[in-house]
Amino acid sequence: MGRPRILVPVSSRSPLATRAPDLERLRAACDRLGMLGCYVHTTPTSTGRIAARMFAPSIRVAEDIANANSTACLAAHFAGRGITSIAVDMGDSLGNPATIAATTQHAPSATTVHLGGAAEGTYGFRLPQPRNGWRAAGRTDPVEPICEPAMKRNPDPDPFPPWSVSR
Repeated sequence: MGRPRILVPVSSRSPLATRAPDLERLRAACDRLGMLGCYVHTTPTSTGRIAARMFAPSIRVAEDIANANSTACLAAHFAGRGITSIAVDMGDSLGNPATIAATTQHAPSATTVHLGGAAEGTYGFRLPQPRNGWRAAGRTDPVEPICEPAMKRNPDPDPFPPWSVSR
């Protein structure tokens, strides 16, 4: 899932919201260790809800609005502890809330991570259709447009998205 990253747990959303890393020192440390960045996250609630922030100054990203790769790494990390479904809230500190859902299937030989979420476009866009249609891709419904006002988080992101990664 790309370059390794540092996973940093914090106790709750309050300390997460107040984090302001020294980006130059973080970049130097990440470059020295060969890390992509630092993914700071809360511990999962009983329903698997997590809040997170991704700082990646090594790739010129002070803070990412939503980072699916890091969410996949976190999901794989928690899969080894028996937590198989998480929903990660990101982007709040940047004024662009986003939620990425991840489910895992853990086996001794590999962990498969399924990622999903919702997006609201301000411009028209078209998602590519699976080669043989949504049903052949394991979906019973196509991706539906979001009918919520901008800047509002989807409380129940889709836990069964049409794409996945394995590691």
